[in-house]
Amino acid sequence: MTAELKAWVTQPDAFPPPEPDWADAGIALGTLHPNGDAGGDYPLDGRELYRGTLQTIARVRRRLCGQRRDEPLIWCDLDRLRCSYYAPRLPPGTWLQEGAYWAPLGLLNDVRFRSRGDRFVRPDAGDKPFTGQVVRSGYEAGDLEIIRRQAPPETLCVVADAQEVTDEYRAVVRERIDGGCEVVTGCRYGSPTDDDVEAGLPDDVADFLRDVMEGFHGVGDPMFVADAARLADGRVKVLELNGLSTSGLYACDARAIVDAAKAAVRDWYA
Repeated sequence: MTAELKAWVTQPDAFPPPEPDWADAGIALGTLHPNGDAGGDYPLDGRELYRGTLQTIARVRRRLCGQRRDEPLIWCDLDRLRCSYYAPRLPPGTWLQEGAYWAPLGLLNDVRFRSRGDRFVRPDAGDKPFTGQVVRSGYEAGDLEIIRRQAPPETLCVVADAQEVTDEYRAVVRERIDGGCEVVTGCRYGSPTDDDVEAGLPDDVADFLRDVMEGFHGVGDPMFVADAARLADGRVKVLELNGLSTSGLYACDARAIVDAAKAAVRDWYA
C-alpha cells in the first residue's frame, strides 16, 4: 500500500461552522457525498482521509473498504471510542465523569435518582443516539422520559454527578509510533451558554492535555480528537474522545493537522 496521504476528502455541511481553512493546508481536497461517493481533482496513487457524518462514514466503509488496494483512511474506531474503553486508560482523576456508574437506559428510573442531586447521563457509545443531558433533582421522571424517547432501553449509559462546565475545548491528538500521544493543535469551541470559537488553547488547558496524552496509548487510529472542559472551580478535565473522521475541527490549525496526518500515514502504513 502507498504510505502517502494525498487528499483530504470532506463532506460539505457535515460539521458545525467554522471549519479550518483546508485550502491553505498543503493538500489536495475532495468532496464526500452523503451516499458515500467521493470526487475531486486529486492523485489516485496515494491515500485519502475521509471526514463526514457517522452515517456517511458508515456508507464509505461498506462501499469502499476492501474494494481497493489503497483503502480510504477512516479514523474513527467506534469500538475504542466507548467511554468504557478509554476512560479506564486515562490517568486517574482526569476524566470529567470519574466516579460514574454504567447501566442500561431501561434500568434508569426516577426512584434510583431521587435525593442524589442533579445527575448527568450520556451514552457509553461514541456514536451517541442522544447527547449527554442533565437529569435535574426533583424532575427525574420527566427528564428521564425525554431521554428514553431518544434511544432503546438496552442503550448502555454513563451516569455521573452533574458538574458546572464554563468552557469546552477541542484538541487534535496524534499517537506516536513509539508510544504515547501528543497534542497537534486545538481551540475553544464554546460552552453551555455560548458558541464562541477561539483559535488555540489556554496554557493550562494545553499543559493538562499534553500531560494526560503523554502516557495514553490511543484509540486505535493514528489521530483522534480529545475534548476538555473547564469547570466552574477552574479545574480542567477530559470531556470525551472522538474520531478525527467524524468530528468538527472549528478553529484548529489546518496546516498542523494535515502535516501531522501526513507524518502519521508514513509511520503507520509504510
